[in-house]
Amino acid sequence: MAIKGKRFVTVLFAEVKNIGPLHIGTGDNEILIDPTENKAILPATSIAGVFRSYVSEHDGVEKANEIFGSQERESQIYFYDSLSDQKNVERRPGVRIDPATGAAMKNHKLEREYLGANHQFLLKMEVYSENEDQKEKLTNLLYQCLNALDQQHINFGGHGTTGVGFFQLVKVEKEEFDLEDAHSLGNYLKREGVREEVTDLVKNISLPLDMMEIELDGHLTTPLLVKAPSTNNADLPDAENIRNSDGQYIIPGSSLKGVLRNQCQRILNYYKKPYVIEIAFGKDTKEYEERAKGRVFIDDSIVEQKGQNSGVYHRIKIDRFTSGVFGGALMTEEPILGSISLKVRYKLVHDPKIDHEVIAVLILALRDIGVGNVAIGSGNNVGRGRLQGNKMVIRDGKDTIVIQLDREERSEKLTQYIRALS
Repeated sequence: MAIKGKRFVTVLFAEVKNIGPLHIGTGDNEILIDPTENKAILPATSIAGVFRSYVSEHDGVEKANEIFGSQERESQIYFYDSLSDQKNVERRPGVRIDPATGAAMKNHKLEREYLGANHQFLLKMEVYSENEDQKEKLTNLLYQCLNALDQQHINFGGHGTTGVGFFQLVKVEKEEFDLEDAHSLGNYLKREGVREEVTDLVKNISLPLDMMEIELDGHLTTPLLVKAPSTNNADLPDAENIRNSDGQYIIPGSSLKGVLRNQCQRILNYYKKPYVIEIAFGKDTKEYEERAKGRVFIDDSIVEQKGQNSGVYHRIKIDRFTSGVFGGALMTEEPILGSISLKVRYKLVHDPKIDHEVIAVLILALRDIGVGNVAIGSGNNVGRGRLQGNKMVIRDGKDTIVIQLDREERSEKLTQYIRALS
């Protein structure tokens, strides 16, 4: 990197922790591992790309090119690869759903590797500036990006719309060097700077209003089973609910996203507004230029059992033509019961009409899940996966709306959202 014409160097060290699964992939459903350290790696290119995209979205492409560089100019900020403090890998099954039929697509079953939650990474960034004013602007811009990461406005890695790749700031420290001062220059060359903690400063940086959040709290009224990968262990049931790397039973964000999208599609078809589905959940086509990333993000939901256990179920397979029992088709399943909280976030378009339409359909779809009209997981045909919601909380950055699902009540703001679909 060139220092020519630069007077100040600011080095930021941000200690971050992933609060859910993380997938920095190799293109083959496996996570990227550093071959020498045998630890998961967060490449500098990923960090720079996410921050650049955030700046480009809010300040324009020209501003992003000026700060992060282009073919014609050098970047003013440099990023370094970051290694995790551990390597705790979990595997999750997945299947691709045909949006037209709502059924699983043939030959599209997969298993993907993720890093479990609570891996810590140390992000290192260096800012090169010509004067005090430029130093302050560039440093504050990185503060804003780090706070956006902490507030889950941005994420690292793939599959972010299923709650993957979101982080929490643990600590941010700063070193500053003045290259026109002999003592400071010596410290820079020897890498002996004095670190100043700026965590509170970063977390208090104001952010644009980008996200709104809907949270549905409730409990399972019938057993739930989102199947984990098979273990081939004769002492365990043939099918158990999936767990995260901490051993907690979960409903993966990918499963919730599929259920939510399918119900949103039904509602939008009724209101004759099918175009809203692509704004909310994205568009995947063979033509790269026509693809669009979804704006709805759904986190994993941890199932709090609190002593509840549905037991092991024994099932058999029946021949639909003879009504006889299939030989060798006896299976055991262990679904679960408990309390859950479904958290959905929507990234605003900042077009009131579109935003209200998307928010309205999300509210209606979550309400349908919350009153037990829509099942989650497998076994819908035997009554599994039904939820009884207690309340739904809607936060749009300005107002908070609380809906008690066991009462018929509606606020003026909620009515305004629902009218958007009419």
